[in-house]
Amino acid sequence: MKRMISNFVLLLAVLMCFYVCMPPIITQAASRQEDAVSEGSPEGKTVKAINGQTEGQSFKIKGASIEDNDVLFEEYVEGSDEQGHAPKVKKTAGNKLSGIDKAIYSRLMSYISQVAAGEQASTVFDINVEDLGLEQLSYTAAELGVDSIVADKAITKEAVDALCAKGAYDLSRIIQALLADNPYGLYWYDKTSDTLVSGYSCSTSYDTLKQEYVLRFTGSINFYFPVAAEYAAGSYMVDTEIGQSVRTIVEKAHTIGSKYASSSDYDKLHGYRD
Repeated sequence: MKRMISNFVLLLAVLMCFYVCMPPIITQAASRQEDAVSEGSPEGKTVKAINGQTEGQSFKIKGASIEDNDVLFEEYVEGSDEQGHAPKVKKTAGNKLSGIDKAIYSRLMSYISQVAAGEQASTVFDINVEDLGLEQLSYTAAELGVDSIVADKAITKEAVDALCAKGAYDLSRIIQALLADNPYGLYWYDKTSDTLVSGYSCSTSYDTLKQEYVLRFTGSINFYFPVAAEYAAGSYMVDTEIGQSVRTIVEKAHTIGSKYASSSDYDKLHGYRD
C-alpha cells in the first residue's frame, strides 16, 4: 500500500494520465418482501404489538472488475484540491430521482463520502424509516386498501404487501446514480461481490380511538457495502488511514509540482523520481 501511495504522488505530479469511468450496469436480484410475524391480539383496549420483518435482498454489479478500484483511487486523489478535500460530487443522476429514491440516494452519498475520506470505517449504512421521506408512517386497513391488517393473530400478507408498496424504492436506479455521480468516492467498494440490503420492519398495534389495528413502518433499511481487499480492515470495514492519507499525498504532490514548475521537462522527470 505504501508503494501504491508513493506511485500516486508521482502520478499526481506528472499529471499525464486521465481515466474515464462509466458506471457498469447493475443486476438486482429478484426479491419479494414477505411478512414473518409473531402472534398477538388486543385484550379489551390494551395495545398488543405484532411485529413483521420485510425480506432482505442483494444485488451485484454486472461486468465489474476488482482492478477498477485502484484506478478510481488514483482519480480520487487527482481530483482532490490542494488542501486534500475530496473531488466535488456531481448530482446529475441524483437530481433525476425523487421521493424515497432521492432520500436513500442522499443518505448513502453522505455515508460514502465519509468512508472515502477516512472519516468512517463501517460500510454498513443504516437509514431510518423516518428519514425516507414517506408521506406517513402508519396506515389503517382502509388506507392500505385491504380488508384487514390482522387475521388469526398475525399480520395479513395483503397488509404487509400494501405497506411495502408504499415504501418501495428502485435500488438499481439509486446505485447507478451513486456510481455515476461519485465513482471515485467509491474506490473502496468491491463491486464484484454481493451488496446486501435488509428491509425495514413493520408493526401493528390496536388504536383505541379508531378501535382498529394500524400498521406502521419501523426500524431502518440496512445497506451492506463490501470492501475491496486492498482497502479493507475487516468485514464491511475500510482502512481509514488510506482515506486520511489523501491530504498528505495531495499536499506533497503539489509541493513537488510547484518546486519544478519552471524546470525543463528533463529536470522535472528527475525531480519527480527523487
